[in-house]
Amino acid sequence: MADAPILPLECFGKAASYISRAADGANAPLDYVAAMLLGAVSGVTCKSVSVRISRSWYEPLILWLILIGPPSSGKTPAAKAIRKRLFAIQKKMAADHEAIVDRMIADLKANSLPGGTTKEDKAATKLELERLEALRASPPRCLVNDTTVEALALVEERAIHGLLVERDELTGLICSLERYSAGSDRPFYLEAWNGGPFQLDRVKYGGKLIERHGFSIVGGIQPDRYRSLLTNAGDDDGFAARLLPFWPVPVKPARIPEGTFHDEMDRALERLAGLKFSDEGFTLTLAPDTFTSFDDWYGQDHSARVGKLGKAGSAFGKLPGYVARLAGVLHIMDWAFSDASDELPAAIEEIQITAALTLVEDYLVPQIKRVYHGSDQSTEESIAAAILQHCRKQGLTSFNVRDARREWEIPGARSKDATKLFDDAVSLIVDAGWARAVKKSTRAKMFEVNPVLHAGGKS
Repeated sequence: MADAPILPLECFGKAASYISRAADGANAPLDYVAAMLLGAVSGVTCKSVSVRISRSWYEPLILWLILIGPPSSGKTPAAKAIRKRLFAIQKKMAADHEAIVDRMIADLKANSLPGGTTKEDKAATKLELERLEALRASPPRCLVNDTTVEALALVEERAIHGLLVERDELTGLICSLERYSAGSDRPFYLEAWNGGPFQLDRVKYGGKLIERHGFSIVGGIQPDRYRSLLTNAGDDDGFAARLLPFWPVPVKPARIPEGTFHDEMDRALERLAGLKFSDEGFTLTLAPDTFTSFDDWYGQDHSARVGKLGKAGSAFGKLPGYVARLAGVLHIMDWAFSDASDELPAAIEEIQITAALTLVEDYLVPQIKRVYHGSDQSTEESIAAAILQHCRKQGLTSFNVRDARREWEIPGARSKDATKLFDDAVSLIVDAGWARAVKKSTRAKMFEVNPVLHAGGKS
């Protein structure tokens, strides 16, 4: 498996300094803070803002981001401050909504003539009061955590300009797509990535038309679970391809983190949440030079990957849309983190498309190759390849199977049948001539590595 790429922090413009300080303050990788911030910016705007590429090609600012890493690798600390601000924004939205509806109820009661109205007037006033009370009980939303599809459909109605589905562990969400509905919830999620109307029909809940169906997703997952649930799971329906992977090298703690101030991020997200858009939404367009850069990439780098098979090929196929979406998100993020008092510019400049293309080519493409490495192999073959790669990288002349399983952080090491999987993987290594058992050893399951491995040749 390839090494983790380095996140190009410069792509995040005016937000780069905050990402660096927040990651350092949490002893977490930059990648996790950046992914969570992208998800938050996308989440508060994705239902109202889109990027126009051509006359018929529009991309909503919907991002699905997945933070991959073993337990205690910093996913939760990296997301904590941004999650807290989103909850605060949602709380303020609810309070403002309640105050507005309360004024409407008070005005209605004040303007109703006591004793002098007709029976019809009283009935109409009663119906209007009931409507307002129902409206009062349905405050706007921008964030949701654990929910069913039916409940999420109702929340979508109250998401004014955007919605973020945020899960500390995405494993529960992915498993629930199959567990509760025999897979019938998957189309609901797959269509949400595209944006647009969606008809949800359930026997128990009836039919419901969602006119603007779409939400962003961000959450964490362990490498083992990513592999078992997404890389090797079932047929390719495009669900995994929609997830942008952020899988950094874990940060080794050298000290107790001091933390940092998050005022800059708080102001930026509040600024975005306070934007007012018309019912038709807000369309970002590509400046002429921006379009040329995107078109050149589309016809060269992307074109060279068209036709790649398997799940990695599906993920590559989603990249043009993601370049546009990321350019749009980086554009409004840069505006939100600036001190400018002008309105949000409608034109995406070349600096943002360059940043999006750099993020895709230098970071996300290597991550896609990394997460789908060996996806056509059996689990045992993947473990065998990982063991040999670790031995070669560390220059090991021998290894112990138990150490490899417990300490090398190889996907599959925490599964319930891990011991057998690793034993079978080592058998494949031995049969291929890359290692042999050390018979006279004080430790069981010790193996000597074929020196040819380090010479780069073949046995």
